[in-house]
Amino acid sequence: MKKTLYTILILLLITVSFLYFVRKNFIQSGEIYYSSFITHKNPQDKELTFIDKNGEPFFSKTIVFGGELSLEELDNISQQFLDRKCSPKEKINHFLITIFHIDYDRLKEFHTGCMDNLPDNLFERYGVYKYIIDYGNNKFVDKAILDKISYSSRIYGLKGLANYLFGRPYGELTINEKIYLFYKIEKKDNPQLTFEDYKTEIFKINDNSTLRFVKNQVSLNKYPHISDAIIKELEEYGLDRIAHKAIIHTSFDPDAYEKVKKALDDYFKNKEPELQSAGVVIDASKGEIITLYGGKQENSRINRAINLKRQVGSIFKPVVYLAAFENGIKPTDIIEDKPTTFGKGKNAYSPKNFDDFYMGKTKVENALIYSLNNGTLQVALKTGLNNVAGMAQKLGLEAKPLLGFCLGSGEYTVLQIAKYFSVIANNGIKKRIGFVKSIENTDNTSTTILDSNDERIVSEETVKTIQEILKKVVKIGTARGTGLLKGTYGKTGTTNDSRDVWFASVYDKYVIVVWIGRDDYKKMGEKDTGGSLAAPLVARIQKSLITPME
Repeated sequence: MKKTLYTILILLLITVSFLYFVRKNFIQSGEIYYSSFITHKNPQDKELTFIDKNGEPFFSKTIVFGGELSLEELDNISQQFLDRKCSPKEKINHFLITIFHIDYDRLKEFHTGCMDNLPDNLFERYGVYKYIIDYGNNKFVDKAILDKISYSSRIYGLKGLANYLFGRPYGELTINEKIYLFYKIEKKDNPQLTFEDYKTEIFKINDNSTLRFVKNQVSLNKYPHISDAIIKELEEYGLDRIAHKAIIHTSFDPDAYEKVKKALDDYFKNKEPELQSAGVVIDASKGEIITLYGGKQENSRINRAINLKRQVGSIFKPVVYLAAFENGIKPTDIIEDKPTTFGKGKNAYSPKNFDDFYMGKTKVENALIYSLNNGTLQVALKTGLNNVAGMAQKLGLEAKPLLGFCLGSGEYTVLQIAKYFSVIANNGIKKRIGFVKSIENTDNTSTTILDSNDERIVSEETVKTIQEILKKVVKIGTARGTGLLKGTYGKTGTTNDSRDVWFASVYDKYVIVVWIGRDDYKKMGEKDTGGSLAAPLVARIQKSLITPME
């Protein structure tokens, strides 16, 4: 009897934990996000043309969606591919992602906060984990995964790839052609892979029938990283809201792009070839992205500016001080910056200041100017960690009320950081930031102009105070002597072991943010910091783009 009661209580605990997690993360405005294969219809293919600020086209392509697979189209070939690519746990992840539209960070939170903290044998003993795995093997989930596969920035879903390469639905392809689809998907991550090896070694099939490709129209895509960013922006806007044929008018400045590219090439000419970089330039007054780069090479497969999240280090710290000044703390208040252990036992946290430099009793503003870790945590605790996390959320940065987040343990894209600094540049007003200015639907000759959606999220007085302190960062703090234009204010960021270095700057209306690091996450030099490596690159970009104010 006791054993049965214990079993029921355990199952109830697991069920309640899961339902609480779903309720907390997936129910918005009283509506739960249902499965994409139940409520979401793939948009029709789009013929899009992107126009730069000078009125010239730089992208003209058809984005292929292809539609959804039918359950009858799922076969042994697709099953073999999924079994190779997705473990049972990954299928559960896909189940959660596709059914509830959870993002990857929330998924990690679920595993850490719920599943991983319960003994595995509970799931095994009571069949809960097996039940989820069995559900994960359901054909509906397999179909959802295959419908979401993205082959490139303009080809979506297995059916879309089939239409693009062969001009026929997946179900009408030969075995050889089906295998070729999966080969093209896997080759993106394994460039050395050959079709013959893939076919014979993975699928154990020796089929030499002819691959009947269709000829696709020659298209225009001069700036792949820019186009990627615009397509992502349009996806957020809603592709189903755009006509079959549309002209997208953008703020992209090709002259600025070329100048930034030259500054980048010159800067990295004599530096380690393994170093990578990404950057964004924004006209904050208009909420317009002028240009960006996703890597040192134009043809780089990874767009690091919009898709790669890296730890940001001290570039996050202005968030702490925005929250502090909004909650009554003053820049001239005195704190004690010294080696400190926060918490006790296994929760003890003992951060060090850079180069073991401590200022003792000092003004609050000095903790930001000199990027003092211990001083910043004193400010964060006085402000309240929930207030700091709340300020980050307003600025568009997911954050938790934890000490580590206050020192920059969170991971964000370059574009996210640029958007947050645009709020500072705009004196506390948050604007919609993007390339897209208007959408001209040529099917019905209507034009949609995207609003900036101005919203004050921080008081002007607080932001003006932060601006003055960040000017001192450039004059006497961690970014001094880096060649930045006079009047620039900004913040450096350096993560543990110099794996990532950042600099975010504001000059006049221009926000420029750059990240430098390695794709393999290895350490850079001990002396490589946001001030020594990233800020000088921003200085070069500034001088190539901006005429200094008198």
